Amino acid sequence: MLMVITLLTNVAARGMVRRVSRTALPVGRGI
Repeated sequence: MLMVITLLTNVAARGMVRRVSRTALPVGRGI
């Protein structure tokens, strides 16, 4: 179970980072 949880958390973290980076980079450049 621990391995499955870690994999899910890693995938979720990567997804969040991608979403944040896509939304934050353009705003940071605009400012």
